[in-house]
Amino acid sequence: MVKLYTIALAFVLTGAATTANAATTFYLSPASGSYHKGENFEIGVLVDADSAINAVSGVINFPTQRLKVLDISKKNSIINFWVGEPSFSNAGELGNIRFEGVILNPGFTGTRGRVATVVFRAVSEGRSNVDITQSAILANDGKGTNLDASESGASVAVLPAQVLPSPSEAPLAIEAKPQVIFVQPLQIAQPEGTPFFWESLPKWVQASLLLFVGLATIVFSLIILSFGAIVSFWLWSMLWQRRYVVSSLLRRLAVIPKNVASETARSLGVAGAEFEGDVHYSVDRLAEEFRVVPYTNSFGTLVKQHLTSLGNIAKRFLTKSNRESPKREEFGDTEILP
Repeated sequence: MVKLYTIALAFVLTGAATTANAATTFYLSPASGSYHKGENFEIGVLVDADSAINAVSGVINFPTQRLKVLDISKKNSIINFWVGEPSFSNAGELGNIRFEGVILNPGFTGTRGRVATVVFRAVSEGRSNVDITQSAILANDGKGTNLDASESGASVAVLPAQVLPSPSEAPLAIEAKPQVIFVQPLQIAQPEGTPFFWESLPKWVQASLLLFVGLATIVFSLIILSFGAIVSFWLWSMLWQRRYVVSSLLRRLAVIPKNVASETARSLGVAGAEFEGDVHYSVDRLAEEFRVVPYTNSFGTLVKQHLTSLGNIAKRFLTKSNRESPKREEFGDTEILP
């Protein structure tokens, strides 16, 4: 207590003096209660002060046969500085709880100022008292006056332990009532992105955009078609200027299948001379047809001449020839220019 008085006096000398003759109460809350054996419960250590106080200390006793302290909480306490940390003991017939603390200037004035909260456990059946046996409350008056505070403990009744009902004794489940479901009309979500943007545009803007896109498509198509026509004309001109080169190349390329065919015919026992003559006939026929293509007057005539040549070639391969060189045949209304 001397240590508490010294520390409290040091704090109050820095603050303004107040009157120390007002009522002060030091009490436990709740003042009474009933709890079942094995149940945990809380009792608060509170103070009421009509004038400013700046220090509180106390000792609380309880019967260990009926009650047991589990913890002391400082949560929401009015104490700012603890001279001695709250402590407890469950040894002996009477357990005890001790605490000493200081409240910084301007101190505490009011009701239900919480000093600490004690957590008890009900140990055995019966009634017991929890009493404040020693207490000191100092005024914030510049002198550390020890106030004559009234004290009030708590009465606790421990009831028999609760017995849980067995499954057979459990109350029957009440038939659940049908639930009423309220259906609200669905709200159609507004479209997002490009479609929503397009629909939000005025009609004249949509028409203008469509017209622009259509004209751009036509212009682009004309550009592509004109480029294709130019390329086609260029290719045709190149082929026309090199028609004799192509014809010569065709003759040279014909030598390869002709040799292959001759060798194949010999391996199969076919008359090589006759087969070779048929191949020469076919190549000469196609070369002659290619030479007169530029002088053909109509496309229909060109197709007719080609089909005739193919028929003659097929007939040559399917019939026995006299090995004579093929004669040049005139092609319908084809006009051979000098």
